[in-house]
Amino acid sequence: MEYAEALQHNADVRKGRNAKPTLAHVRIEEAENGGHSVEHHFESGNGAYTQPKTFVFARPEGKVSLPKGHILQHVAEHLGIPHEIIGKTHGEQSQEPEKEADEE
Repeated sequence: MEYAEALQHNADVRKGRNAKPTLAHVRIEEAENGGHSVEHHFESGNGAYTQPKTFVFARPEGKVSLPKGHILQHVAEHLGIPHEIIGKTHGEQSQEPEKEADEE
């Protein structure tokens, strides 16, 4: 990068022109294809307004496996996404005794 380009780049960053948009929230809705659409909405903050980005997902074939109590299990439950619950409850303490670092 040449000196003049570096100066311009630094000025753009200070003015928020090259700033990465910050995710504010997502909206999940049923899609026409039987799956779901996910809209990413961004903070307007210091930079220019960023249009929401939309991603469309097909209806899943079969069931996805999710741990009980995981955030994705919660979302799947509310959206009617076929899933099966596996493993221990998310955040549940393990029944195995902890090992000291020098025991390994």
